[in-house]
Amino acid sequence: MSQSLYAVITGDIRNSTRLSTDDLIRLPVVLKNIFSELNLFLSKRKQWLKYSIFRGDSFQLVASPAAALEVVLYVRAGLRSAYPKAVTSAVDCRMAIALGPVSHLSENITESSGEAFNRSGLLLERMGKSAFLAADTPIPSMTAELNTELALCTELVGRWTHSQAILVPMLLNAETQTSIAGSTGISQAAVAKKIHIMGWPAIEQLLSRYRFLYEDNFVKL
Repeated sequence: MSQSLYAVITGDIRNSTRLSTDDLIRLPVVLKNIFSELNLFLSKRKQWLKYSIFRGDSFQLVASPAAALEVVLYVRAGLRSAYPKAVTSAVDCRMAIALGPVSHLSENITESSGEAFNRSGLLLERMGKSAFLAADTPIPSMTAELNTELALCTELVGRWTHSQAILVPMLLNAETQTSIAGSTGISQAAVAKKIHIMGWPAIEQLLSRYRFLYEDNFVKL
């Protein structure tokens, strides 16, 4: 089953109409940069990503299912990194993650079709404007657990500052605090403090739990 399983993630920028004209004009380029960097990050781990941006503030991603949660964290952190704003006015997005089969995967994602595409699009519509992350999988118990964990995850991500969000790609890449300090020009102690404040140990537990659920429900079948 794992060979035919895909992660389809449908998203849009939350409150995009409140962005300034300059910020809105930058948005497609910002998204392309985030997705290109994310694809490079995943390719080093023999995973992959395809993406499509439409209407300027909406997008759809198809990714290796094992990397689904890393993808959404990377995207949300990337937006906060690209727009250095206060937490209360941070640029953020809603994303609906669906795991499932795809009947047709085109180079142009918007021309693709299948169960995972349908469920992801419908889930984004059902989420409502106040939600940030939601998941749907073929396993009801897994879906219920993931949505509880994603709700808690959103509470943490929603508090990330611009300077904290910059650390996320390095943390996802399992870089050491010393390495991160060297890349960012801040002390190792400051890096450790940021990691603690942003709740990264809890995020790591979520990623570990997701990997277990994915492997237990799909890979081992």
